[in-house]
Order: sequence, then structure tokens, then C-alpha cells
Amino acid sequence: MISNIDKQHPSKFMIDFIPMTVGQDNVESWEKNEPGYCEAFYNALKKALVFKKTNLQNSKNFLSLLDNIQLAAVAHLTTDKINFQGRQNARTFFGLSNNDNSNINGIKDIIEKICKYKSTLQLITKIDNESDDRYVLKNDGLFTYKTGALTSIIEGEHLNEEQNITSICKTLITLYNKGICNNGTDRMVLISKDDNVTKESKAKDIFNSYINSIKGASTDEEKIKIITTTIRDLLQLHLYGDGNGRSLYILANILLLQNNLKMFYPKNMCMFDANSVEKMFEEIISGQERFETMFGNDTQLAIGLENYESTIVNLQNLIKEKFNELNEYSSLLKSTKERNFNLLFRQSAADVKTIELFEFLLNNAKAINIDIFSKGKTSGDALGIANRFKNTEAASILSNYTTTYYK
Repeated sequence: MISNIDKQHPSKFMIDFIPMTVGQDNVESWEKNEPGYCEAFYNALKKALVFKKTNLQNSKNFLSLLDNIQLAAVAHLTTDKINFQGRQNARTFFGLSNNDNSNINGIKDIIEKICKYKSTLQLITKIDNESDDRYVLKNDGLFTYKTGALTSIIEGEHLNEEQNITSICKTLITLYNKGICNNGTDRMVLISKDDNVTKESKAKDIFNSYINSIKGASTDEEKIKIITTTIRDLLQLHLYGDGNGRSLYILANILLLQNNLKMFYPKNMCMFDANSVEKMFEEIISGQERFETMFGNDTQLAIGLENYESTIVNLQNLIKEKFNELNEYSSLLKSTKERNFNLLFRQSAADVKTIELFEFLLNNAKAINIDIFSKGKTSGDALGIANRFKNTEAASILSNYTTTYYK
């Protein structure tokens, strides 16, 4: 359990609690990798929260909501090479390494879906470091692939026979258990080639199943299991070219709220990729406790994020209006765009000309998550910088500043 002293700034909700990718462990790193990420995520969440108590009548309504969440969540991404917005005809994929985002039963579920329902999904599993040496599980059979040629192991017409499914699972799970390849690549890659018409039909089927099932659910446990299955099936479908994980993370929380359940904060947004329903049920339960401890409730989160975003807008306007003639303007603006507010605070302490910016940041430190005692790798903290550059006004304020002001 997380203690109250670990209560986090609401912006933490927009990134993974335990990131799977190096360099995505804070808001600044996300903004560097995807400029505009936080604003887009916030807009998507804000759009979704409007529907938290709305009784959506049919699958078309639910799919429209998800489409709008995704459009808002990836609105910041470039469209010059790949159109990330909306559902995609082009094939999409996600990796299934042996980590917290998947487990054996989740992998088996995917394999069985491919086999039983003749889905146009390919599960490519690398045998070793040779890039052309792998197993390929397609809708028309299980093959080995080596030196550019496919060799059939089980023909497609026999895929749905139970003994063949068992054999396929045994073969692929053995490789899955080995984890990530030595060269660091994902061992399994699920590739979807469904067109938009097929994906829309499948998504509506999933939502119809949710609508029919949730009506008969009488306990919180039943409701959470139905929501879990719904989100997992949608994520496996991979409706979109990008933003599937974050969009369905938001939708999962809306479904929880619509059923008078607490929001959750999972370890990772993509944990529904290939995990069993049982594991994801447990993750939602623990994620609800994590959310309550870290953020309070949905109203507190929404207020905190709104304050965060509005403060940033005011900050941007202040810098553009008051400091655009300073030599340091570009560096101040860069730190703001990257949401590296600890760095911006230290920069503002270096020059008496930026005292108004310094005071703004100090007064809004809690809103935008500034640690006024943070240190740069070589520059030290803001007080040391103010003294070094003889910014006596900032130094005087900081020397009398204690943690009681930050509460």
C-alpha cells in the first residue's frame, strides 16, 4: 500500500506508474518524446469525464466516445508520414515480451482467438537472434519462416481443432517464457491486418456484449470483470494506429465511473495487451486503491489537472508578453514547452530581470509540481544560483523559504 506521504501530483496520472520504456518515467520525458502529449491527454480525459454519468444507449455511442477520446489523445502527433488520428486500415502491431504487460493465460487467449475465429491476426515469434528465423501464426495456419520462405506446420483448416491449439500454445508459450531476445527486441509481435469495416464490426460486437452483460451484473466484482474483458478485447483489436493504450485506459475509468466504481491507476496503460482476465481484475482492484491514495477521487483529479493546465497557459502568456526580448527567452520557452518546471525555476532565479517569472513560479509551485529545492546536475539549487548571479531579491526570498510554505 502507498502511504499518504507518497501522494502524487495529478499530472502523474497521465503517465505510467511503472514505465516499460526507458526515458518515460516523468512528464518531462513524455513531452520530449511527444511534444504536446500532456495537453492532448488532458483534453482526452476532460472530454471523457463529461460522460461519466451518461447512460450511453448502444454500441455506436460507445464506439463514438472511444473514437473521440483517441482523436483528442493523439491530436499532438505529426501526420506528415503516418496519420495517427482515427481508425486505421494499415496494419498495426504491439510487442508481447515476457513482462508485466502479459502472462501465459493472456497469450493463450490470443492464440485461441486466432485459431478458433480465423482472425486476420499474425503472431510472429522470434526463435533466436536471426531476424528471418521465426514462427508465424496466421489465420490460415502455423508456419516456420526461414530465409524468406514459409513452411507449414498445421494447415488453416485444422487450426480450430483442440489438439492443434494445444500444440500451437505449447510451441509458442515455450518461446514466450524465454523472455526478450538477446538483441533486446520483443519476442512476440501481434499484427492486425483487419480493415476499418471489420474492426468497426468487431468493436461493436464487443460493446454490445458489454451492454448486455453489465445489465445483469449485481456485484462490483461482476462489473469489474465485465469491464476488464471489454477493455482487453478492444486493446487486442487495436483499432488505432497509435494511442490504443492511453485511450482505453481513459475509457476503462469512464466505465468504472458509470458503474459507480472508483477510478483506477494501473502499473502501466498497456497491461490489457495480453494478460488474463484474472490478473487484470486484480490490477484494477489494486489500481483503485492506488488511485485513491495518490489522487483522491475523480473530482479532485479533474480539479488538479485543470489547475495544472490553466497555470501553464498563464505561464506561457507571461513569458511571451514579458520576456520575449531577453537573450534567455528561447531557453525559458523551451523549458516551459518541455514542462521542465524545476529547470525553469532555477533559470528564473539567475537574473533579476526575471524576478516576476520567479515569483509566479514560486506562487504556483504546487499547481505545476515544482520542487524549489531541486538541483541541476552542475548548477545546484535555485538559492545557490541566485547567490552566484547576485540576484539578491530572489536569494532573500529563498533563504527565508521553508517547506511549510509548500504544504
